[in-house]
Amino acid sequence: MIKPNIIKNIFMSFVILNTNIGMLALAAESDLDNALKVFLDGYNIEAFLEAREKDMLEDGLYKVKTGDTLNNIVKKIFPNSYIKYNILEQAFVNANPRSFRAGNPNFLYADQTLMLPDEEHIAQIIFTERTRNDKPDRENWVRFP
Repeated sequence: MIKPNIIKNIFMSFVILNTNIGMLALAAESDLDNALKVFLDGYNIEAFLEAREKDMLEDGLYKVKTGDTLNNIVKKIFPNSYIKYNILEQAFVNANPRSFRAGNPNFLYADQTLMLPDEEHIAQIIFTERTRNDKPDRENWVRFP
């Protein structure tokens, strides 16, 4: 039979060992934070992130960030567009169907990389298969006096 004092001593040794390991981990994390501060001192991180976002836009991509809405993205990318925003939003949905829940422009998934719509995506929304000159088939219609 194991004596209660032995169990208590084993338990206390375990607690002390875990506490020391935890303190070493915190010290290492603190050292890592300090090293990163020294390494990144003098770098303009905000400018780097803005340049990276600009490069992505030039490649025809936009990385969705937390809090982004499709309406804000459209206004940011096409600020002076003559095309209505709802048409541009639908073009985004058509170009990126998996980035929106059920094809709804109001339900944009976070952390997606959106492909910017091109003229074909916009034309698909504006123009339909039928043109205005096509007349409906009225041959079988009933005419009332």
